[in-house]
Amino acid sequence: MKIKTWLFLFGCIALVGLVITQINPAGAKKSVLKDILKFDSSVPLTSDTAIPNDSNSIPLDANEKSKSDDILKDAEKLIHKAEKVYLTAGWLHIFSETETFVSASTAMPDGSPVPTKWTDDLWVYLDEKGNAIKAISIQDTGDQPTSQVSVFEKGIWTNLTLGFSSPEPEIYKPTLDSGFFGSVVPYKNSVILDQYQEAADGQDVVVFVVAERYKKPIKILKDTKDKKAREINGVVFKYYFSLDTGLPIQVEDYFVDLDGNLEISQRISKILIEKIDNPPDFILNYFSN
Repeated sequence: MKIKTWLFLFGCIALVGLVITQINPAGAKKSVLKDILKFDSSVPLTSDTAIPNDSNSIPLDANEKSKSDDILKDAEKLIHKAEKVYLTAGWLHIFSETETFVSASTAMPDGSPVPTKWTDDLWVYLDEKGNAIKAISIQDTGDQPTSQVSVFEKGIWTNLTLGFSSPEPEIYKPTLDSGFFGSVVPYKNSVILDQYQEAADGQDVVVFVVAERYKKPIKILKDTKDKKAREINGVVFKYYFSLDTGLPIQVEDYFVDLDGNLEISQRISKILIEKIDNPPDFILNYFSN
């Protein structure tokens, strides 16, 4: 789902020196502030490497499993339709805006609030197999200390802002599922899928809903004012895709409170995906050749 996790993990620790618990799909892991700020995930770009841990999840019954499997096939067909058009040789441009709705008590070490809005701008030059030859990822929070620029060349990701590089060459292959497969495939026995259609931004979209239910409530995001932790009974993710192109339109993440109400925790919107002949000069200037 993401550009190499460790690269941004160390980057954000260096930036803020702060660890915060964050719930990921299927309650899979604890993450640092990097995962709240989503510095590496505007439109999640590579296969998710999280290890499933769904021991607290309510497993699907036979009917739920059958329904979810059918919906997953529908999603695969639609997303692969877009990939055949956009993951072709040449330049790919992906842009999005993200907003998180984190606790107001969350702050940087200097007392300033953690950024809750940012843009992600990704430019990738692909070969005939859809693998990246070179790429640049720009995450802009509007604040220089928490914004980052990373460049991919000769198989190496380098965070120019922080000076970190991946230790060895790797294959980087972008995808266009906006994180959907990473939220579903590793957790097929514990997340239930649903879908519906609606109009959004002047086009017909299908919304794939991914829901996980917990056997026992999970405590998250402790409030520093009253020292009480919030409890949730599950998480829900909504992925909006164009029925015409198969491209992602929007992603929304929700917590499910103890009364069964949905509370939005993050929204990725204004997703733009396009094939272009050449990026602007200021983008090309980041590369060595």
